[in-house]
Amino acid sequence: MVANRPILVIFLDGVGIGEADPDKNPFLRAELPTLRGLFDGRVPTLGDGRLQGERALAIPVDASLGVAGVPQSATGQATLITGVNAARHLGYHDGPYPSPQLRQFIARESLIQKYVRAGARVYFANAYPEIYFARMARGTARQGALAWAFRSADIPLHNVEDLRAGRALTAHITNEVWRQYLGYRDLPRLTPRDAGRRLGRIGLENDFTLYEYYHTDVVGHKAHRERTLAALAEVDTFLGGVLEAFDLERGLLLVASDHGNVEDWTVKGHTLNPALLLVIGHDRENFAGGVQRLDDIAPAILRWMGIASQ
Repeated sequence: MVANRPILVIFLDGVGIGEADPDKNPFLRAELPTLRGLFDGRVPTLGDGRLQGERALAIPVDASLGVAGVPQSATGQATLITGVNAARHLGYHDGPYPSPQLRQFIARESLIQKYVRAGARVYFANAYPEIYFARMARGTARQGALAWAFRSADIPLHNVEDLRAGRALTAHITNEVWRQYLGYRDLPRLTPRDAGRRLGRIGLENDFTLYEYYHTDVVGHKAHRERTLAALAEVDTFLGGVLEAFDLERGLLLVASDHGNVEDWTVKGHTLNPALLLVIGHDRENFAGGVQRLDDIAPAILRWMGIASQ
């Protein structure tokens, strides 16, 4: 079944908009033909403000949200998925995983709950290995804020059979980590571009689809230059595949993050830089009009989908 106005969100953990300095900002050194193609050969940097391309808009999103300290994953992602300032709710930035208090907050305020109540087709495109489900059964599985938003709305996580059937993707984009380190040797090889095409097709079948990729934050914490460049190039190729398969005339593609990190490889950790938001599609200006902060994104999604915020 094809959605009338599908919205597809690619969440990249720890991606901010960095300085226009190639000694600090790996985006200026990485091979990023897809991203540059969206913005006439440029990549978004601090000082650009809203960078407009032929099909895309790059927005620097305030991730600090008026709360002292360095933005963190749990409160940033909770804010992204609820539209409510989770750091202000707690009184501080928190992460990487949501506390019991924050989990209750997400379960109560998540826009996923609003989608479900409105009868929208909602899809979480990540697959999880069997070892993760075993940990869930024991109560020892660590779960990020975004996955918890779906689980708390009674949307089940995808497993290896969904992955084999082409209904999901690993959190690493391709299947290689599962093949090499998790024992799933029978999984077919999947290029980043083919993975992107798969996600684009999934996105057209649902009203709201989200895919979560956290490796950008991992390489950002390690500040390993070669791995950072490789991760950014892989994401760029993946994005190219999504753009090939997704209908940007009908739908909207968002590439969103929770805080800065990987955009400054002189720092091993999160930054105070604005988080990256790409809005790609024919209706991007209508969507992005009032988006300035992380807590503006969820309300903008609800408005664009025609769903009441309460």
